[in-house]
Amino acid sequence: ALLNILQPIFEPDFHPSSYGYRPGRSCQQAVAKAEMFMNKYGLSYVVDMDQVAYLRFVIYSKSVSISPKKLKNFRDKIRKMTPRNHGLSVKEMVEKLNPVLRGWANYFRIANCRTVFAELMG
Repeated sequence: ALLNILQPIFEPDFHPSSYGYRPGRSCQQAVAKAEMFMNKYGLSYVVDMDQVAYLRFVIYSKSVSISPKKLKNFRDKIRKMTPRNHGLSVKEMVEKLNPVLRGWANYFRIANCRTVFAELMG
């Protein structure tokens, strides 16, 4: 309810290049815009590191994965949401978990995480 009231008030004041927690914007769009900007102005960057942490991802030279810290936080969150004595039916628990699982999976879908998702489903 607060979001519906506050968003129209503050949204016009945000910079067009701001992507954090805004409607219709995602981290994938932010990365794409950064790449477009760099290509447009002929910019390049060199990172002399094995890995770079960025937006809860770990970027390697040939792959992208989920930050181990973020993965641990997610597992802890699911454990807290699913205590053994929760008293909910399976249907109620699924309805409670689905938005969290769906949001997390959609955010991290660009990472090379098929194995991680398979382990989490187990």
